[in-house]
Amino acid sequence: LYPLTDQNGKQVTNTGRIVYDTKGNIFIYAYENGFYVWEYYNKKVRHYNKWDIDPSDTSIKDNYLAPSLVDRNGFCWLTSSNGVYRFDVQAQKAIHIGTSESPGVPMMGKTQYVAEDVQGHIWIATDANGLYEWYREGDREVLRNYNRYSGIGLPVDYCWKIKADPRDSMLWISNTVGLLRFDPVAKRVVSIFSKQNGFNVDDGG
Repeated sequence: LYPLTDQNGKQVTNTGRIVYDTKGNIFIYAYENGFYVWEYYNKKVRHYNKWDIDPSDTSIKDNYLAPSLVDRNGFCWLTSSNGVYRFDVQAQKAIHIGTSESPGVPMMGKTQYVAEDVQGHIWIATDANGLYEWYREGDREVLRNYNRYSGIGLPVDYCWKIKADPRDSMLWISNTVGLLRFDPVAKRVVSIFSKQNGFNVDDGG
């Protein structure tokens, strides 16, 4: 048991999922209360609200920020009620992704989990708009959306967890139909596991 307090002397409570980087930073979700960064190497904890890392958020109402992934470059990806944030812990700043709509790429809406594939591309699972793929092409950021009409085999647009398989290049995606095995390079669902494969229910949550 670690009784932790943040930079304001407040106790760390109501925590959820945790991810960490190679430098000893532990990113901790706080239910509807932003997130914490526990600098394990110097025993310091810093709390962040959404408006701390996003000055454009002036509502100061919704405070859902859930750490989901530390990518190979050391950035922490946070899911939110509107898109995702790519957080630079050293600079204590973030960029907000998926909040604008462009041809063929709708706004993300609520996001759930984030994964990184073997190419370094970021995949984002959403509540209502299927999957998003984000990557850099030189100095240009590319954002693509895939839903049940995109021809990749996605059965529904609601996706929850997404995780990279450590043994190969595949991603695993859970949704209301079951558990999907997805090839992010070929961009296609390889297989779907459901009650027919021995699950208690089809919902892969």
